[in-house]
Amino acid sequence: MTLSVAYHSIAVAWSKIICERPFVVLGLALFATIAALKLSSGLSISTRLEDLMPASARSVQSLNAVLEKSGSFASIQIVAQSDDPKTTREFLKKAKSQIDPYDWVAYSQYSEDVEFLTRHRLLMLETEELEALEQDIKDAYPVFPAQKLAEAVGTDVTLS
Repeated sequence: MTLSVAYHSIAVAWSKIICERPFVVLGLALFATIAALKLSSGLSISTRLEDLMPASARSVQSLNAVLEKSGSFASIQIVAQSDDPKTTREFLKKAKSQIDPYDWVAYSQYSEDVEFLTRHRLLMLETEELEALEQDIKDAYPVFPAQKLAEAVGTDVTLS
C-alpha cells in the first residue's frame, strides 16, 4: 500500500464518519474548543525576553552582568554641539576613549556624519523632557503589546 493510497483510505473513512455521525463530530469539536478556552484562560505571558533564553547563554549572562552593575540595560547616544567643530570632535573622541575601557560596554562608535542625524530627525531635548518622555515610554510600552495580545487571544493577559 503506497502512502497516497493510505491517505486516500483515511480521508474516505473520515468523510464517512462525518456524514454518518455529524453530531458526534460536532460534540467532539465543541468539547475540544471548550477545553482549549478553559486551558488558555490561565495563560500568563512574560514580556521579559531574557526569560525566554537559558540562563547559561552568553548574552543572558552579559545582560545580567550589566543589570547588576548599572541597574538597567540601555543604548546611549551622545550628541555634542558647539560653535567650533574641532572642539566638538575632540570632546567626542575623549568621551569614546573614556567609555570604551568599561567591561560592560559592548560597542561604541564615533561618527562625524551629521547628515545621518538630520536624515533620522534626531531629537535634541532638555534632560527634563527626555526623562518625561522616557517615563511615558516605560509606562506605555509593556501595556500596548499586552493589550493587542489580549485582544487577539480573547483572554486577559497579565504582565510580570
